[in-house]
Amino acid sequence: MNIDKQVIEQIIVADDTEKLVSEAEKIGKFLAEYRPPLSSSQIRNVFGTVKQVSLTWTPQSTPDEAKAAHREILLLKPKLAYQEGRLGKQQKETMSVMRQVLDQSIDLIQGDAKRFKRFAEFFEAILAYHKAYGGK
Repeated sequence: MNIDKQVIEQIIVADDTEKLVSEAEKIGKFLAEYRPPLSSSQIRNVFGTVKQVSLTWTPQSTPDEAKAAHREILLLKPKLAYQEGRLGKQQKETMSVMRQVLDQSIDLIQGDAKRFKRFAEFFEAILAYHKAYGGK
């Protein structure tokens, strides 16, 4: 599966909700149907951090709170790399797609709470479609 960086920019930077939904569906379906598929727990392991950060990082956050939250999100990149490294060859291919999408999305946040919110919504939509297409 090829991930277009411009599409990710439309979702995270330009706030294109229709693009968010259509891309999340494609990615979620791929993650659920590609053999072997990623499990919900593999995705939720990373998503849990995003949900925690979303409770503290809002447009009303102080600069220190925003900086700490952004740091936590940036640290997802090595966590994703570690998870990918632990997998077998076939499942590594599937995780590589998720990692590519999330890495590109994280790079676009750039410390902006509104972009982070779009990232969290995008990730949540991917997880929802993964489950809808039979992800276990």
